Amino acid sequence: PGAAACARVDRGQRFRLLGDPTGRVYECADTGSEVHGLHRDIWFNTSDAGRAWLNTIGRYAVIEILP
Repeated sequence: PGAAACARVDRGQRFRLLGDPTGRVYECADTGSEVHGLHRDIWFNTSDAGRAWLNTIGRYAVIEILP
């Protein structure tokens, strides 16, 4: 939990998503060929957990980059 795929240049970056009901701090731990710019691909243990989270937060969120 908390792992995300981000653009290669952002690997290791930590961030939060405003409005995230979990309050989790995410880390760019992976990259992907379809992950560019500020797109973030958030990892979940199960697809049901990911779908429930997506239904709560929506497809777009404000990213708060952490130091």
